[in-house]
Amino acid sequence: MCTSDLVSVARWIRATHINTPSLTGPYAAVQPRHLDMTSGKRSKTSLIIISSLTAMLMLTLPTPDTQAAVTFRTVVMAGDQVPGTNPGVVYSSFDAPTLNASGQVALQSYFSGPNVDYTNALGISSEGSGSLSLVARTGDHAPGTSPSTVYSGGFGTAGFSTPLINVAGQTAFSGILAGPDVDSTNSRGIWSQGPNTLDLVARTGNPAPGTDPGVVFSNLQSPVFNAAGQTAFLSSLTGPGVDNTNNLGAWSQGSGPLSLVTRKGDVAPDTESGVTYDQLDDLVINDLGQTALIGELVGPGVDDTNRQGIWSESNGSLGVVIRAGTLASEAEPNSAITLFTDHTFNNAGQTTFIGTISDQNADGIWSINDGSLSLVAKQYDPAPGTESHTRFSLLDSLVRTSGIPINTDGQTAFNSLLQNPGQLGLVGIWTENNNESLQLIARSRTHAPGTNENIVFSDPHPATIGFGFRSPTLNNHGQVAFAAEVTELVYSGGINHTNDLGVWATDTSGQLQLIFRKGDLFDVNDDPLIDD
Repeated sequence: MCTSDLVSVARWIRATHINTPSLTGPYAAVQPRHLDMTSGKRSKTSLIIISSLTAMLMLTLPTPDTQAAVTFRTVVMAGDQVPGTNPGVVYSSFDAPTLNASGQVALQSYFSGPNVDYTNALGISSEGSGSLSLVARTGDHAPGTSPSTVYSGGFGTAGFSTPLINVAGQTAFSGILAGPDVDSTNSRGIWSQGPNTLDLVARTGNPAPGTDPGVVFSNLQSPVFNAAGQTAFLSSLTGPGVDNTNNLGAWSQGSGPLSLVTRKGDVAPDTESGVTYDQLDDLVINDLGQTALIGELVGPGVDDTNRQGIWSESNGSLGVVIRAGTLASEAEPNSAITLFTDHTFNNAGQTTFIGTISDQNADGIWSINDGSLSLVAKQYDPAPGTESHTRFSLLDSLVRTSGIPINTDGQTAFNSLLQNPGQLGLVGIWTENNNESLQLIARSRTHAPGTNENIVFSDPHPATIGFGFRSPTLNNHGQVAFAAEVTELVYSGGINHTNDLGVWATDTSGQLQLIFRKGDLFDVNDDPLIDD
């Protein structure tokens, strides 16, 4: 039986988000990394391979030996027939896939073959129905539009957003349109398969629910999506009475039909009289249909010390979770948190975020549960599991495609650069254990499990901090997974671009195990008679 190199997996793993249920609800979009593939010809490195690591992150592992429990399957290869298309139309290249809690895949891809041109060469495929099937294709009719309106884009032009897939196998995405009645005012839409068939959720130029007659969507942002098949999104507005004070809003299907959550210019709940939203950002939705967002304020008494805040619907209606100016510690008068980023929101209504204490010039990670603010980690504090003089330097400073992960128990995971590391590594990954204390999971310049003793996790490259450890993901059992680069402790020439990246995860006992590594051989077909 022949084998095929796993290079393609390593090429997309950095951008792939291994989704965890009940983190923020939606299965967050990732920034696609296009894979160069041989058009119209099956290529041994042109494939999408999925590991049972995805399912492992959702469920308790059957054995403590993570690596032994991992299985792989080939989802699709370049040259495979595209389901639902004419004979000879095949996949030619793929963007990074997204995964749900069941290990099902949704992906955007390019096609080649008979009668394929720039008008119909791009599509979204999903395994949500049980096997890989075509969900949408450029040139095909776009549901919810006139019969002559089609999806558009391809060959280097904008087409679809990276598809989202939830635990029910439903997909959601945004796309652009073409047709006789399409112009710049109505050329973009959002579609979702929840709760039933693929339907139009919103389109630029269409009336924006909860606004005055004539007010329409003008610039839809990519949606977020939860396990119930509900979408939420931000959009700018145009129309009568719309100006810079009220031209942005947030909409959600969390309560059923698409409805307005809030809008620039609206009174900000739990603030002083006359204080309104001046900006909205970072909208998320959990599996209960509750949304949360970061808002900036304007009005009487608002200044740089109290301008920002986080609001959520965890108590049924939109309410403030935390506002800038809140003291991180009552014992420290100079500990006011003034800036919020990277927030996440779970099904229990718990929130995590990175906040900045301006007076201390320090960032921290905090969580909020039932109104109680708890510190997870703070810049310049001692880094657990390291030397006494080693401290956190830049929290969650590496590659992340969504906010700080939080599971149903309120545990988080993050990475950080280190200050005063001595002779050991410059970066590490931590998570909260069951007693809410921080545990070091991995550190650069230490041995990478599953490799020979001379191979260690890499420090970040001086010019590109995004290398080394990728940001971790976390499941509801407290297990952590991440991708990382490796290098040699003593140079021997054994590590190069063909084998310098891998994926690791903790097992049920907390031990870190290698899942797979770039350069590993992979059997893409179980038939011993097929040369693959």
